[in-house]
Amino acid sequence: MFAHGEFALAGPASAPPTQLDRMAAALGVGVATAEDLAAGAGRLVRVDRPDGEAVTLIAVGYGESGPILAVPANPARLGDLARILAVEPAAARRIRLADPDAFAAALAAADAAAVADPDTPDDAHDGVTSGASEGEVDDPRPWNRPAASPDTLRRPALRVVGTRRVEAALDGFRAAAGGCGAERTVTARQLAALGAIIAVAIGAATLAPATITGLTVCLVAICFVGFAALRVAAAIGAVGGGFQPPALPLADIDLPVYTVLVPLHREARVVPRLLPALCALDYPADKLDLKLLLEASDRETIAAVERHPLAHRFDVVTVPKVGPLTKPKALGVGLTLARGSLVTIFDAEDRPDPDQLRRAAETFAAAGPALACVQARLATDHAGDTWVTAMFALEYAMLFDAVLPWLASHRLPFLLGGTSNHFSRSALLAVGGWDAFNVTEDADLAVRLARRGYASTVIASTTHEEAPLEVAAWLKQRSRWYKGWLQTALVHGRDLRGLTRGVGIDGLVALGLQLIGALVTVVAYPVSWFLVAGYTVGALPFGPDGSFADDLRFALVVTAFFGGQAAMALLALAALRMRPNAIRPLALIWLPFYWWLHAFALALAVIDLVRRPHFWAKTEHGVAKRPAGRRGGPAPAQGCEGSGVGAVSASHSPRRIEGEEPA
Repeated sequence: MFAHGEFALAGPASAPPTQLDRMAAALGVGVATAEDLAAGAGRLVRVDRPDGEAVTLIAVGYGESGPILAVPANPARLGDLARILAVEPAAARRIRLADPDAFAAALAAADAAAVADPDTPDDAHDGVTSGASEGEVDDPRPWNRPAASPDTLRRPALRVVGTRRVEAALDGFRAAAGGCGAERTVTARQLAALGAIIAVAIGAATLAPATITGLTVCLVAICFVGFAALRVAAAIGAVGGGFQPPALPLADIDLPVYTVLVPLHREARVVPRLLPALCALDYPADKLDLKLLLEASDRETIAAVERHPLAHRFDVVTVPKVGPLTKPKALGVGLTLARGSLVTIFDAEDRPDPDQLRRAAETFAAAGPALACVQARLATDHAGDTWVTAMFALEYAMLFDAVLPWLASHRLPFLLGGTSNHFSRSALLAVGGWDAFNVTEDADLAVRLARRGYASTVIASTTHEEAPLEVAAWLKQRSRWYKGWLQTALVHGRDLRGLTRGVGIDGLVALGLQLIGALVTVVAYPVSWFLVAGYTVGALPFGPDGSFADDLRFALVVTAFFGGQAAMALLALAALRMRPNAIRPLALIWLPFYWWLHAFALALAVIDLVRRPHFWAKTEHGVAKRPAGRRGGPAPAQGCEGSGVGAVSASHSPRRIEGEEPA
């Protein structure tokens, strides 16, 4: 927003307080007092002007869209500010005029504090964006430039992202997707087709109920049988392991720059454990680009991050309140800032294996440009806490230890997990990155990559996550997942011909089973239990009438249903064998009851899709009692001082908030 040189306001001129009040009133902005400036001197905003010069402002507070900035009231420059406010009136909420002398005194005090603070390196105030080296803009491939001064601790430097960068990320996805995104949940053509299908189904059910019943039974049976076949194949494949074989190790000099995107929203509780987990990553520090993506309105998480000195490889980015409040929107902004040729995502509660980045980079190097994504295994490290965590852990083990590796080993597309997926940056840009309006951006991105001809694989490296502890939290999370699957099915169902051309018949069947088949079986599961139980005790008002065709249909449903249960049990046993110490065998008994919850979650997802399709139901983290220091690094009290992160209390040293055009 401030792209017209309006920040070149500092100067020697001084204005009496009464004149300052009149200036502020004329512009429609507030006034920053000397006390405001003194309190905010530890939060300096470094803003680059379009002509290449940088100016420094002071953040005197935080609003919904980010820092509130104090601007020195140089009368010679107020005309520039007035012109900007005429174009962008909303900016007035984030500007406070300050007496130039008081402003200069606050800056001098900040510089003096910086000299006295041993934790703040000399180059923290050099005007270079956090983590980037000077001259980066002259590099034709800036994403492959190493970060500067990776091992020096400093106060967190907040990069304030402007609204234009967010809008550019959204527009970039729209252009790459050709208008095929979740921003519009259902098209008029889809609504017309759905209405026609419902009308035909009602008419056919009235005129030929037996035919409709038979077709429905066949559809359900196909889904059950398809899933049973996939589960059996995955269980058998898990014996030999379907993971991508380890690639040849790369020397540090041959490793590419790696960008790690960590979106954070209402995650203040887990920040003390997150930073050591990221710090524990075994990767050359000068080739690591760690980006913490914070919502500008999330003051609690921003404050939690500010309490920890960080190395230069950390880049703390605040995303303004523009567009949907979703994880993929933040990821899209992070992608525009990424320097790495490889990009990965970690959630706030993640504890990845320390060598995961190396293993992913080596896999990419061995595979060539056709490989777009490397998915790591996801697991939970507190499966024994509650019944829900045990079921969650078993479900994850079946999916990430068996099903996904089997699909990958047969070169079939699969739906990605929401974290620990590693991407080729060029492939991400080719498909436009993430759909900011899809609440399961991972599933949507998996389909987009597959239809462009890219391959994905799975490596035997684990990231431990935090599972929901209670049924209510599980339902909240799972209903969002199912809502996102419905979004993905609706979006990509608009062009089935193009999807088939991109993924092939076998790929279409694989994706169909994982999306449509999964949703159909979730609905059919409780219905099948009801039919089987009712028929067994003779309590059904309807059922087989003794004819061969009717008996055959009913036998097909029963066989497919129980065959699906047996296949699920076989897959669960295979998963237990792969993680014998993580999940108790007793969890198998509860699987049939666990799947009833899925039907309830799907019902909630359908309601939410109609009411608020783009709403992101936030999963609360930091509530489980997880093992300290496991996989992801030391306990919070220990910190990672030797590696660039210290879990210590904040001092009063200046914290540069560096950025572009705050809006």
